[in-house]
Amino acid sequence: MTRTALKMNPDLATLMHSALFSHLSRKAASTLAGSALLKTYLEGDVIFRQQEQAHFFCVVLRGYVRLTRTCDSGRIASLRICEPGDVFGECMLRAGPTYPYGAEAAENCVLAQFDLAAVRKLAEDDRSVDDAVMHVLSQNLLATLNCVAEDRLHTAPQRLAAYLLRTAQAERRQGVFRLPFRKSLLAAKLGLTPEGLSRAFALLKEHGIAVQGRTIRIEDSELLRSI
Repeated sequence: MTRTALKMNPDLATLMHSALFSHLSRKAASTLAGSALLKTYLEGDVIFRQQEQAHFFCVVLRGYVRLTRTCDSGRIASLRICEPGDVFGECMLRAGPTYPYGAEAAENCVLAQFDLAAVRKLAEDDRSVDDAVMHVLSQNLLATLNCVAEDRLHTAPQRLAAYLLRTAQAERRQGVFRLPFRKSLLAAKLGLTPEGLSRAFALLKEHGIAVQGRTIRIEDSELLRSI
């Protein structure tokens, strides 16, 4: 892990367009951005551990972060894959004192880290801070509810098909695009085991897609939607 100041324009742009910063007053956004610690983590690095004393929250600037929950038996479940612009740990501003989940670098990543105590103090002087945090919490809650609904209502191939169609649309690609991360992360994001994801891909090859490594070709989007 390395630390630097937040000076890089692409990183600053990602920060300012995040759900948190887009709802801050101009003054609060400037103050908070100025207080950020830019940290680089290598794949597999622990950002914080479950039940560790909470001192900071983060915005992902580059790369991906995996949030996990570990049970008493040692089994680990992936809760969420955080992407650039996502906020995690913000719940600790009004909860605590320990993190309810762990966070690790799913691949090499760069994070903007914010001291909880300093942000609480800023919130006392600027109401937009609490409003912005409430927006992020609401957004994350809705995403969690949607994830639960997807798990309960759709099969693994249906979840994968929906993700591929959304990704193709977001990248404005008509037929061919590259997965933004490796398949093991995609499995975690969709709540599947790697084996379950492989089976889903195998089935979708019969429903309008071709797969070559991380490159996806959607040959028949209507057939894919019909699964």
